[in-house]
Amino acid sequence: MTGHGATVAEQEQGQPDDGAAGPCECDVVIRHGYIITMNPDRAVYADGAVAVFGREIVMVGTDQYYAAWYHVMSPEDEHAGAQISGLELLRSGVTCFMEPGTAFDTDAVADAVVGVGIRASLSEPFLWDISEDPMLGSMRRSPGTAQRCGELLGRELWRNAADGLVRGHVSPFGSGTASDGLVRDACDLARSSCVIFTQHQSSTLHGIRGQEAWMGEMPLVHYGKLGLLRPHCSFAHMTRIRREEARFVRESGMSIIWSPAISMNWGWAKGCTRSHPRLFRDGVNVGLGSDVPKFGVDTAAMIAYLLARTWQARRCRRAHHRAAGVPARALPGPEPAAGKPWQVSRHGAGRGTGGDPLRPLHPGGRAGGLPRRPRVGRPPGRADRDRSEQQLAGRGRP
Repeated sequence: MTGHGATVAEQEQGQPDDGAAGPCECDVVIRHGYIITMNPDRAVYADGAVAVFGREIVMVGTDQYYAAWYHVMSPEDEHAGAQISGLELLRSGVTCFMEPGTAFDTDAVADAVVGVGIRASLSEPFLWDISEDPMLGSMRRSPGTAQRCGELLGRELWRNAADGLVRGHVSPFGSGTASDGLVRDACDLARSSCVIFTQHQSSTLHGIRGQEAWMGEMPLVHYGKLGLLRPHCSFAHMTRIRREEARFVRESGMSIIWSPAISMNWGWAKGCTRSHPRLFRDGVNVGLGSDVPKFGVDTAAMIAYLLARTWQARRCRRAHHRAAGVPARALPGPEPAAGKPWQVSRHGAGRGTGGDPLRPLHPGGRAGGLPRRPRVGRPPGRADRDRSEQQLAGRGRP
C-alpha cells in the first residue's frame, strides 16, 4: 500500500517505541506481517506493520495503520490506486472487477476505471453496524451506525441506468460486521434492483468464531435459516465452509468468490480441508478473486489448482483405502483437469460478479480477449502455450 502524505497513528499504549512518537508522515505502509523487531526488548508483532518515509523506517507496531491511512486518503490517492489496479488486471488478462465496499471516493475510482478502459462494479464504502474489529472501530470516516448504513445503502445503483463501463451493486463490509437487519436490507434491495449482493464472509478463523459467538450457530447455517443466501448472493473469501454449511450453500444457488492465495496467507494451509472442489463438482458457482496487491490475480488459478489437487488426492486415497484395504499413503491421487481452474477463474467469477459467463470460443463469436505472447528469449514450452491459450480466451462483452 502506498500513498504520499499518509498519517500513521500513534502506537498503542504500552507498546515498545520502535519509531517516532505520535503521528508521523509516511510514504509506504507494509502491513499484516509477522514482525520480529530484534530490538532490545525483542518485540514481536504477529499482525504488524512498518511505516516508511523516504528510505527511513519511522514506526513499527501493531497493524492499526490501515485505518489511519484510510482516514487521510484523498480522491487523488484512490484514483491513482484504481489506475494501478486496473493496469495490473489488464496485464493478467482480466477485464472486469467487483469492488467490495472499500473505496470512499467511488467517483474517483470510476473515473480511473473509464480511463484505463476496463469494467467495474462499485458499492457503498464500509457499511457496518456491529463489530469488535479494531480497524473498523478506529475509522472515523465510516462510523458503524444504522443511520449511516441506511443513508448509503444502494448509493451506487444509479450507475446501472446507463450501459457504461462502471456499474453498481450492494455490499455491506461483512465478516461479522453487519447485523441481521443490515444483511436482510442489503439482500432485499439487491434482489429488487436485480444486482449482486456481496460481502466478505468466513475470511479468518478468528472472524468465524466471533460470528458464531453472537449468532449461536455457524454463520452460513444462520444466514441460510434466515433465507439470506439466494441466487443473487456472491460472498467473497468463504475460506472455510463446513459440511453443515455446504448444504445451505448448494441449495441456495449462491456464488462463492474464493481467494486461495490470501487463504494461505492467513494460515489456512496444511491440515485444512477445503470444500471448494467438492462444491464446484456439486454445481455451486465458484469464482476466484484476490484482494491483496501482493497476490496478483494471475496466480489465483494455479494456487487453486494445487489446493484442489491436494484435496482430490486425499479423497482418492480414502476411497481406495475403504474399498481395498490398501494403505492410503501408498495410493496416488488423481490430477484435476487442467481446464477446471480456468473455468472457475473466468466463468465462475463472471457469474459471481453479475456479468455474463465466459462464452465459448467459436467462429462468429465476439473477440474480447487480451492475447499475450511468451517472453522473448527462449523457446515457448508447453506451459507458455497453455498460458497464452488461456489468456486469449479472456471474457468479452456480449
